[in-house]
Amino acid sequence: MPRQKKEESKEEKNKTNTKKASTEEQKIVQDKKKENTKSESKQQKKEKTEKEKKQPKQQKIENEEETKKIEKKPKQQKDEKVKKEKNQSKNLKIEQTEEIQKKEKIEKTKKSKKEQKKEKQQKEQEIDKEQKNEKRAKRIKALVVKEQPLNEMQLERIQNEIKTQATITEEKKNKIHKKIFQNMMIAIGIILYFIFINLGFYNIKPETFLKDLQVFSIISIILTIVLMENAYKKDNSEFTLYTIETLILSICTLCTIYIINYYPSKFAYIVNAIAILFAVYYVGKCIVINYKMTKKAKKQAREKRKLLKA
Repeated sequence: MPRQKKEESKEEKNKTNTKKASTEEQKIVQDKKKENTKSESKQQKKEKTEKEKKQPKQQKIENEEETKKIEKKPKQQKDEKVKKEKNQSKNLKIEQTEEIQKKEKIEKTKKSKKEQKKEKQQKEQEIDKEQKNEKRAKRIKALVVKEQPLNEMQLERIQNEIKTQATITEEKKNKIHKKIFQNMMIAIGIILYFIFINLGFYNIKPETFLKDLQVFSIISIILTIVLMENAYKKDNSEFTLYTIETLILSICTLCTIYIINYYPSKFAYIVNAIAILFAVYYVGKCIVINYKMTKKAKKQAREKRKLLKA
């Protein structure tokens, strides 16, 4: 029993010793932790102080950079304004040069037109001079003939020449008759065309007659187009007159289709009236052609007579 007690007491002592050792170790660990926390706090304080020292320097640098940027901005704006002004001035100069070039071109064209007019006037003056010289030469020849003694044969020849040149020649008369004959033939053809239309109205069925009228109208339109092209190419007043006449004829044929559909009872009278109007027109045209051409020929004969008498 006493042995057991001793052993128990020894165990208790060992336990107490272990407890003390553990508490001491804990204290040592806590002391180390405290020391570490203190050292860390000191380091943090140092870093903070260093940061605080660095911060005003950085702020100064940043402020300086900002000031530089602010200073640069008006400079850039000024540079941009200067560039814009330069570009505007360049554009203005280009526009001015273009306007000047246009004006020069217009002046050149005006000058060229004036030069052309002057050239035409010069040519006309030269032609007038040549004509005057020819007239003078003829007069001189006439005077020479008058001064020289003439034979009876020579006098007869001169008289015959005067008569032939003073009157309208046969060639001109043939031209006048040709034109009148052409117009009369056209008038006869148109009158026959309308007579055949009337005969078709009385003898042909209405359906087939309508188709025939449509075909005639198409043919007349094609003819007018062909004549218009030829008139434009040749630039002749006679051809243009013929085109106008064919155009009126095509319009009349188209009108006949309308008349047969809406006024079949009056169709024959209207067609006859159109034919009479064409006949009257061509008779008047022939009279005008004869009058104008004979007047022109007589005028030329008078001028020749004056030249021969001079």
